[in-house]
Amino acid sequence: MNPILMLGAVLGLLAVGGGALAEHLLLPGLDELGIRRIDVALQYHHFGALGVTAVGLALLAVQAARTRRHLAWAGGLLAVGTMLFSFTIYLGAGSGVGVPGWLTPLGGLMQMGGWIMLVWAGWRARPVKVANEVA
Repeated sequence: MNPILMLGAVLGLLAVGGGALAEHLLLPGLDELGIRRIDVALQYHHFGALGVTAVGLALLAVQAARTRRHLAWAGGLLAVGTMLFSFTIYLGAGSGVGVPGWLTPLGGLMQMGGWIMLVWAGWRARPVKVANEVA
């Protein structure tokens, strides 16, 4: 089981479903600022879902424990950051419920941390030596 890959897929599913929900139910009743906020949240949600999915796929191919650890951190930070960033915007713009103002930027910082960890994982990764096959 690869929980990060599964989480990336669920985030992608929610991004597509959230986009459809926003288009048909939320956007008609929102002002221009609300529409822009939902649009930004959806963009970051999609990018975050793709990032988490890519990290999950990379975990299938990587054997080195250190690189796997860096990738797991990257996937976790991207996933939690995406949920905090996008979902707090959805909640605030879509329902009018007050969301603590620090949650959305915290989510953005966590997303950035996830991308930094992914850079670090790539920087520290060592190529796998493949033995020459004799035909």
